[in-house]
Formats: sequence, C-alpha cells, structure tokens
Amino acid sequence: MLGSATFDLVLGMVFLFLLLSLVVSAIREAIEARLKTRSAFLAHAIQEMLTDTHAKSLYEHPLIKALYDGGKYEADAAGFTGNNGFKWIWNVVKSLRVHTNLPSYIPARTFALALLDLAAAGKLPGAQAPGPNPALQNPPSATLVARVRQALSGRTDDLATGILAALSAAADNDEKAIDAIQKWYDAAMDRVSGWYKRETQHILFWLGLALAVGMNVDTIYLAKFLAADTGARQHLAQTVEEAYNAGKIPQPVLTRQPGTAASDAAPAQASDSAAAASGATAASGLNDTEAAIRATDLRVSEAIHRVIDLNLPIGWTPLRRDEFFDRHNIPNSLSTILGWLVTAFGLSFGAPFWFDLLNKIMVIRSTVKPHEKSPEEASQDHQK
Repeated sequence: MLGSATFDLVLGMVFLFLLLSLVVSAIREAIEARLKTRSAFLAHAIQEMLTDTHAKSLYEHPLIKALYDGGKYEADAAGFTGNNGFKWIWNVVKSLRVHTNLPSYIPARTFALALLDLAAAGKLPGAQAPGPNPALQNPPSATLVARVRQALSGRTDDLATGILAALSAAADNDEKAIDAIQKWYDAAMDRVSGWYKRETQHILFWLGLALAVGMNVDTIYLAKFLAADTGARQHLAQTVEEAYNAGKIPQPVLTRQPGTAASDAAPAQASDSAAAASGATAASGLNDTEAAIRATDLRVSEAIHRVIDLNLPIGWTPLRRDEFFDRHNIPNSLSTILGWLVTAFGLSFGAPFWFDLLNKIMVIRSTVKPHEKSPEEASQDHQK
C-alpha cells in the first residue's frame, strides 16, 4: 500500500496538470474557433470519400448548403489540416484573411439523401461522358434506388462503384439504401475522429511546451520539491481535498469531434465563469469566434489564478533564471528542459484525462485515511 506522502504528492501533481490542461485546452478551442479545423477535417473526409469534384457538388446541394451560410467549398479544404508545425502556423496566418463557414457537422441522413439525390439526377461528375438524361429514362414513380442504379449504370469510377456496392443489399427499398449510405458515412466519420484526436494531441503538446517554458513548469523540479517539503505537500493535498468535497474541481469542456453535433460534447457541468461568458456573448451579439475567444480568456484566467494560489515554485524568479542560464551547471539546465518536456507530454493527454484520474485517486485516497491506518503504517509515514 502506498503511503499517504506518496498519495499527497501524486494528488497534488495531478491537480496541477488538470489546471494547466484546462489552460492549453481552452487555448486550443480558441484556435479551433479561428481555424475551423473541424470543418476542414470533415471536408477532408468527404473529399476522400467522393473525390474533390464530387465533394464540391455535395456541398452545393441545397440540403447541405442549408447547414452553413456564405461558405465556399475550396479544393484545398483538406490541405488545411495537418500536424506539421510550420504548416499549422501557416494555417493560423491564413485564417486571418480566409474565412470559411463550411459546416463542422453534417447529419448522416442528410449526407445520404443529398448524395443519392445527386446520383439519381445524374449530377455526379464522372470520367465517362454523361449518357441520356436519367429523368427521361425513369418514370416519376420509380424508386430512388432504381433511379440511382439507372443513372450510374455503365460507370466504372470509384464513387459509382462504391455507391452501387452499398446499394447491393437494398433491393428496391429506399430506406435500406439510405441506411447503407449512412453506415458508409459513419465509418468515414470514425476515421475523422481518429485524425482529429491525433491532431489535437500534437497541438496540445506544443501548446503545453510553450506554457511549460513560459511559466517554467518543471515537473521534475516540482516533484522533488513536494517530496522534500512535507508542509507544502500536505497543504496542496488539503487544498485539493477541500475543493473536491465542495464540488469546486473545475470540469473540462469536452472536445467536439468533427461530424458530431455540438450537444454531444457538452460538459457535464460548466464553470460559473464559462456560463457567464456564454450569457454575456449571447446578449452582446458576438459571433462564434469572438464568443469562443472571450470564453477562453475567462477559463484561462481562472485556471492560471488557481495555479498561482497553489504557491508552488513555478515561474521565472531571478534565482531560477540564474540557475538555468548558469553555464557551469549544465546538468541542471538539461534537467529543467527534460522537466518541461515531461510537462508538455502530460498536458497532451488533455484535461478530461487528468479530471478522470483525479477522481479515481480521490476515491482511493478516501479509503486510506490517516486515523484508519495501523500504528505501524502511521509510524512509517511520520518517518518520511
């Protein structure tokens, strides 16, 4: 069984990582509001499913067009994604002059209806020359499946082959056909979620590294400090326990994946500041980007103030700065850099990870209270 000193140290470090993760996650959401990366990832997935020319036709279909206002599908929509550092910086600069309102969420049924309608009407461009007008070959009473099959007959391009394969088990049942296309779309959205999670983790790492260097958050130094200073360690653990018991542990805002509705990523409980920001932006008529940035400012400010209130050795004090730049103490400088990297790596897991871990630790800790320990265990703790 781990001693209470170890539990206190781990609890304090996890709480610190939660607060710092809230900062980088909020900044990432503000960047997302500017870059519209969810929209770009969705466009990238649809482009891979349909090819760029067909994707453009889909986005211009009235059913899809109704999901966004004033947006324009561009061939380089898929190129707006990527975790390469220089490419990501370029995307930030590009977003300042190129604005897109493409949807970040397209319902599966809407996608299926739009795609089948385009196919049935013979409006999906193909490599082969278009045949006779499908509308003249199919009576108005023909099922949607029959009209799609007629329109795509003779075509050998990948999209036509894929649609016909999806409809192979639908017979002449339109609902089965729609369901088949929906399943195809859902499978593509699962891949998009994987891309987006990896992209987010890369971004959180670099934001975390910037935060670690800027605030001098050296995980190795902090762990050694808390291990050596019993008073600071116990005070930090008590602070976390009081916040936990009072229900004041900040909850992360879950990141919405491309292709999912906004309601799917709503947090279980928003903080007071976030709720206030939401109300204020709605009342002032701010657009989504401005609202996201304002909410980010409040969440970042709140989290940083809570970090400062912990009274941990964080920041660039004159002593820490002199120690880091001391050319005669290179091992200390290397240890600090390694501590920054550990911090950045930890923050790349995201606030939800640290929130869940904190809850699990509190459950375990609640079963090992000091007054419930045996005299032998208590004696061992006092000797540490």
